[in-house]
Amino acid sequence: MAAGTPRIGPGGLFGRIIVLAAVIVACLVVRAAANAPAMLVVAVAALVAATAAVAQVAAVLLRDADGSGEAAREETTARAASIARGRRTGAAVAAVAVAAVALAIVLPHGDAVATATTPATPATADRALRDFLGDAVLQNDSYDACQYLTQAAQAQIMRLAGEGQSCRDALAATRPAFAGISSEQELRELPLHTTLRDGAALVRATPATGRPVTFVLRPATAAETVAFRASACAWRIATGATAVLGATPAA
Repeated sequence: MAAGTPRIGPGGLFGRIIVLAAVIVACLVVRAAANAPAMLVVAVAALVAATAAVAQVAAVLLRDADGSGEAAREETTARAASIARGRRTGAAVAAVAVAAVALAIVLPHGDAVATATTPATPATADRALRDFLGDAVLQNDSYDACQYLTQAAQAQIMRLAGEGQSCRDALAATRPAFAGISSEQELRELPLHTTLRDGAALVRATPATGRPVTFVLRPATAAETVAFRASACAWRIATGATAVLGATPAA
């Protein structure tokens, strides 16, 4: 290292990694809440920087370890304690890196599935409908889309498809569409008006063009919430889902 250049020890690098991890978490939370793809790019950049810092900490620790044979004869007990602290810092850094990677994997997926959509309120009913439309129309994810439907609603789609197809097969075999929506922004801007009546949620979607459609949602049953890859939302769509196949349910 050049003379006069301050040497940053493991503790200083650890502090920098903590800041980078906080940036990663903040970006991912903003991306999940506001659906802002740019925040995911920033989070990835921060994760790369944190990984580089972890590598630098490892280099410092290895350098200290290489000199430990002579240092044991020449340096004091305080120096040995400092090395031990550095190694503990490295272990903590590794834990932070693992946590950051786990958040980077889990949080984006949580935006689509585990979005804290309980309890059963008008706001969570809106979110459930938008999630269904996102999976069915934008993602063409027939499996997850059908998870938002009651068994009766799935049966309605199966009857429309005919030939003994399942709900998933029926959606996968077509190209679901609704109100000309082709982007996340258009889905977010779709006007929804929700009222609660007799334990059900009536969500009226009023697109800029085309007829309004009313979706009826009812609270999810225990069996529906524990099913494989079940949606985490408190609602299931009972009627109206056939609109994505071109059917015209009552407005």
